[in-house]
Amino acid sequence: MVLSQNANLSEALSGSRALITRGLGFIGSHVARQLVDFGAHVTLIDNLAPEYGGNWFNVADIQNRITNHVGDTRVSLTGGITKTLNFYRENASQYWKK
Repeated sequence: MVLSQNANLSEALSGSRALITRGLGFIGSHVARQLVDFGAHVTLIDNLAPEYGGNWFNVADIQNRITNHVGDTRVSLTGGITKTLNFYRENASQYWKK
């Protein structure tokens, strides 16, 4: 499914707040880009561990439209977040929480 083709998803995400863990990696940065395009307020957290591919270059084109935190995802930054995406190394599954 191409996310940009789903008007209901766009309407549901517009104005929401999303936290993406490992957000500076390949998958997280692409999801962030789509969420920003839908009008979501996106916060990324990444520890920039070299073995996981996190890189500032991955979000250079949207850096003024997102909030970034470098740190451990075990630190609580979820105050007021309405959507959370979790990306796991072995399985790039996404879990939504309301």
